[in-house]
Amino acid sequence: RDLHSFPTRRSSDLLERYGAALIWADRGGRMQNPPWVTANWLYLRLHEGRGRAGNYGPRVIDRYAAQLASSNQEAYVYFNNDVTGNAVRNARLLIARLSRG
Repeated sequence: RDLHSFPTRRSSDLLERYGAALIWADRGGRMQNPPWVTANWLYLRLHEGRGRAGNYGPRVIDRYAAQLASSNQEAYVYFNNDVTGNAVRNARLLIARLSRG
């Protein structure tokens, strides 16, 4: 599917009108929808990386850190919980990358 037609610009306009953020959703290290900024805050959901047990690699974390930093918005980031603790490690890595920026 074409990520730039889902969701539609009409839905983007509606989200902007009400100050609601379009969820930036990732699965397998790939954005599942356009990274539109529709509010003065962001919500990023990282469901499952491509690495072992859903781990996100440093390159993907770096890419999201750069996107978050360049957006200049307050961001809420959710890492999917897993039994091996990758979510915690990935969150710490993202925080470290954003802190040095």
